[in-house]
Amino acid sequence: MTSNGPEDHPDFAPIYRNLGRTYYAQAKFQNALEMFEKALEIWIKVLTTNHMTLALLYADISLVYDSLGEYDQALEYLKKSLETTQDSGSEICSGFAAKCNQLGTVYYKQGKIEEALELYEKSLEIQLKVLRQDHPNLGACYGNISQVHSARGDYDKAIEYLNQSLGIQLNSLHPSHPSLAVTYNNYGLVYYNKGQLEIALEFYDRSLEIQSNVLSSNHSDLATTYNNISLVYCACRDYEKAPEYLNKTLQIKLSSLPSDHLEVATTYSNLAAALYRQDNMTEALHCVQRAYDIHIKILPSDHPELLRNINWIKRIEEELVSTQQNVD
Repeated sequence: MTSNGPEDHPDFAPIYRNLGRTYYAQAKFQNALEMFEKALEIWIKVLTTNHMTLALLYADISLVYDSLGEYDQALEYLKKSLETTQDSGSEICSGFAAKCNQLGTVYYKQGKIEEALELYEKSLEIQLKVLRQDHPNLGACYGNISQVHSARGDYDKAIEYLNQSLGIQLNSLHPSHPSLAVTYNNYGLVYYNKGQLEIALEFYDRSLEIQSNVLSSNHSDLATTYNNISLVYCACRDYEKAPEYLNKTLQIKLSSLPSDHLEVATTYSNLAAALYRQDNMTEALHCVQRAYDIHIKILPSDHPELLRNINWIKRIEEELVSTQQNVD
């Protein structure tokens, strides 16, 4: 035992990491981060700086920050993971390719799609050398590349890569595997952007069917699917169903993210817009005020989103007053 107490003994580090991974799977991101940081505090004292265990742990921490929407922190730890992997001489391996893929995803979420594509293609190049042609990781990589092409508006190219992804996954994964749900979601997004709403909804429903059976009820992927379905219903002007799915999105985000997180505010704003179109002004006002309360804490005072919130609040309040006057 060390002088700092038994909880600092090296044997505890893998336990902390396993606990962190369990918390992460349960979408308890703050608890996961705490466990990973405890493991890191121990391992950084007893392992060499280029030890692959550190590279894996840095990648774990990056995933947590990614899930929390803190992309700068996610990038910082992913770059540490990649540097550690390179220092260990493991550049041409599936693990290094997976980290390139992960880094590409963070860039994609930041809107840096060219940087994302470069990393996805680097990951694909490595994986084609070291993995069998039907390996699920290849399917995931093709799926990520499809998202970049979708973001560019090249929907035919996006579908081409999605077809490659789906072909691999159907041959190598169980029909209810979460990765298939991600692929169906990506198909849905492409068809939504093409304006083919019925096809988009069909794919989102297939994704939701899998996720509802295999993921925890507060998993972030479920929130994404609920949000995507709400967008389809909004586009179809079905303002009864859109708030239903946005409320489900909101409940998941409130259970897995800090209450003043930007994604929570965005969901409140989206829900306010749907409720407004439903003529539910009181609830719409409540939601946009909640969005404003979060934005005022975390955004610069001159941020456009704050102005939009203020204008929304003013508009809804005026309509409520007008409605009350008509009643009187």
